[in-house]
Amino acid sequence: MIPQVHQRREQIVAQYRHRVGARRRGEVDNRIAELLKERDLSRTRFLIPVRDKTIVVEAAQIDWIEASDYYVTLHAGAAAHLLRQTMDEIEKQLDRRQFFRVHRSAIVNVDRVREIHPLFRGDCALVLADGRRIKLSRSRRKEFEALFR
Repeated sequence: MIPQVHQRREQIVAQYRHRVGARRRGEVDNRIAELLKERDLSRTRFLIPVRDKTIVVEAAQIDWIEASDYYVTLHAGAAAHLLRQTMDEIEKQLDRRQFFRVHRSAIVNVDRVREIHPLFRGDCALVLADGRRIKLSRSRRKEFEALFR
């Protein structure tokens, strides 16, 4: 038993030395690098073409996003902006810590959620800061609630 303990201790020391050496060489842990890359890929603003101009909408201003076939509608305050992208495409571009797909046809800005009301069969209704009610499907409820832990 003693040789196994000694061997395990040597493995731990070797891993520690490797990590310290990697940090000194400026290498970043793969998990941290992936998170940083993902954060860099998330969009912070959207360009919305409107007639003879283009409007810039900050991602942080978006309350929620609604699916409309091959389009999405970005709801920001009283304004609604139509953008030619699918829900799947836009979901991949958003910061997962700020936006959550609550239903197949809706994504909400988590910072705008003010209340959660239970409905039938495990579904919920989310009340946003402007009073809008958005359905949270029961299949996504646990993952949504985990964002607040």
